[in-house]
Amino acid sequence: MKAWWQKPLTIADLGIYGAEEIIMVNPVEIAEIKGKLGFNAEHLTCSDVYGGEKGIFYFKTKIAKSVPRDFFSEYLPEAHKRGIKVLAYYNVHWISIEFGKEHPEWLQVNAEGKIIDNLYGSGNAPCVNSPWREWSFQWIRDLASYDIDGIFLDGPIFVPGACYCKSCQEKFRRKYELELPRKEDWRDPAWRRFIEFRYESIAEYLRDARKALREVKPDAIIYMNCTGL
Repeated sequence: MKAWWQKPLTIADLGIYGAEEIIMVNPVEIAEIKGKLGFNAEHLTCSDVYGGEKGIFYFKTKIAKSVPRDFFSEYLPEAHKRGIKVLAYYNVHWISIEFGKEHPEWLQVNAEGKIIDNLYGSGNAPCVNSPWREWSFQWIRDLASYDIDGIFLDGPIFVPGACYCKSCQEKFRRKYELELPRKEDWRDPAWRRFIEFRYESIAEYLRDARKALREVKPDAIIYMNCTGL
């Protein structure tokens, strides 16, 4: 018999709630609307995507600075009553400049050694090889204590020209006994290894994110989109 995620899914992704808006949302009403529209799954935002990276979350987690409403505990039963599988949406490729200043060691760096701060015009990208990864895994473990059906990771990515952070330099040196190449040159074996290194780093992050999820909720699914390689 096929698992639910092997069958056709009509996934709702109807927008991102802000911290002020989430206080006003009626969980019964929006679950009813999604059910009537024919959705059988959804991506549900678990934080203020513009402020959540500052610590604003809609579920109880050890890493939160603020939880204006434990929306997940209220909404999940209503969605499940209507046959809707809930996949928590988590942005793992963008954080605000303000939050990035609190954790510069998390951020992707270009070949000149400068923190990249213009993602989507303004924003930083966390690096999957940095200590940020453990912060993000704590989020996953805490969310998995809820009755979610899975997690959708928006990202992770490597921004063009990245990453040359301290964590990437040390990891690359250990793996290949080489310094990170600072210039694109496809004839250079070190450059080709750098490309491979980025693919492997993304794959390792997803592997470890899945492990963190299944430590708490073994039957939950996890998947990602990723264009930043």
